[in-house]
Amino acid sequence: MPFLEEFVVNYHLLRLTSSSMDLDRSIENKEMLVFSLPESFHPKATALIASALLIRIYYTQLFRLKEKEHGRVFVIIDGFERLARFSETAGIIAEKLGKMAEIGLHMIVAIQNLEFNKKLLKPLLENTGLGFIFSIPKKELEKLAKYWRLNFLNLKLMPLGSSCVCLTSSPP
Repeated sequence: MPFLEEFVVNYHLLRLTSSSMDLDRSIENKEMLVFSLPESFHPKATALIASALLIRIYYTQLFRLKEKEHGRVFVIIDGFERLARFSETAGIIAEKLGKMAEIGLHMIVAIQNLEFNKKLLKPLLENTGLGFIFSIPKKELEKLAKYWRLNFLNLKLMPLGSSCVCLTSSPP
């Protein structure tokens, strides 16, 4: 089944992408929305639902930008690699990442490992303002150090059980 067809034939994805949830009002009222996708869901279903939410938030914010004054929206994703492992969702996210900050939509991601679609790695690391690095193999740490221009020797000296938080910013 083609990727976008899932959004039409899957009952839960259809409800999620329909107008049943007023994101515009939630953003206007500065509400904090929390979506929890249980690990018992099939991994692809989790990725589809999460990407549907992300796309919906993206287009809601884009519409707000064109129609009226808008504020900043922060999307925080824990376990991002679960969302990014499928080529369908990775392609959509990679395409939108470069445009998100321009419309006031900012992503904060927690990455447990870099074992996801590689075409997403560069846009992810270049367009997210906050990245958390937990226990990851040396090879992956070297990749992150290169992207974030970090001193790899200092990262290797971090004690076991610690994490590295990388803050980046770019002009609006």
